[in-house]
Amino acid sequence: MKAVIMHEGAKDDAIGSAVHAMLCEALRARGWETETKPLAEMRVAPCVGCFNCWFKTPGQCAINDDGREVARAISNCDALVILSPVTFGGYSSRLKYAMDRMIPTVSPLFEKVRGEMHHKRRYPPHSFLAIGWQRPTMNSQART
Repeated sequence: MKAVIMHEGAKDDAIGSAVHAMLCEALRARGWETETKPLAEMRVAPCVGCFNCWFKTPGQCAINDDGREVARAISNCDALVILSPVTFGGYSSRLKYAMDRMIPTVSPLFEKVRGEMHHKRRYPPHSFLAIGWQRPTMNSQART
């Protein structure tokens, strides 16, 4: 079993590094192979919404950067884990870029699933886990 970890934390982020290390250790102890995509060290441009990945080059983004590598890894994994600091109540903007670039991993065609319209899967489904951490703020440090 293979897990791809989209890790947004920078190298100097002690909390993110600790969470990543604990996650990798827990997965490996259970027999999982892990592959980490360190988004802070990668070049992933935002999606431009051209939909070439659906029609002109099915399954491959028109933007030639590390986003292609991330999408390729995710299409070949059994579990996707996203690690991100919580910013403004959600995941980071860098992680948002990477998530938006996953459009090539689904088909532009639709199918009915339990009475709802869904995009057809281009690849087999995988498990999904999201882990976020909040950096201490000045106010929280002042109270301790």
